[in-house]
Amino acid sequence: MAVYPSLREAGEAVNSFLRSEFDMKKVSLVGKELQFEETVVGYYTVGNQVKYWGEKGAFWGSIWRVLVGWAFFFIPGVGTVLVAGPMEGWILKALEDAAAIGGLSVLGTALYGIDIPKDSAMDYETAIKEDKFLLIVYGVEGEIARARDLVKATRIAELSVFAS
Repeated sequence: MAVYPSLREAGEAVNSFLRSEFDMKKVSLVGKELQFEETVVGYYTVGNQVKYWGEKGAFWGSIWRVLVGWAFFFIPGVGTVLVAGPMEGWILKALEDAAAIGGLSVLGTALYGIDIPKDSAMDYETAIKEDKFLLIVYGVEGEIARARDLVKATRIAELSVFAS
């Protein structure tokens, strides 16, 4: 789990994983729509591709082309959240199970559901509220060691590794 201070740094990290030929099915990016109230925003599909019309459309369009799965959620107390990668499925599972862990939104509940400690899940919710971005990578020990090396070469705000 890596926290990035801005969209630019998060995008550079995803590109780093892509260039290294990391299995992108194991990578998720979560961030908040930063300009939702001030600009027109649209999410739609054309064929099998999702399109995002808005200020950050080029960024999210490129992310959604390389990470498997996408979603747009309005999470009370957090805001409008954009998700790329398997995290989308974990959030949907939390919604379908109507699971709620005391003090956590559906985003925190999804993180808790993949063995992130509750206090850490709350910290990651706060990071999203503060307009930061989460890069989530899962895998076996060797993949995580490789991911950690890739992340350390980027401009991260925070890095944590959790074992299940």
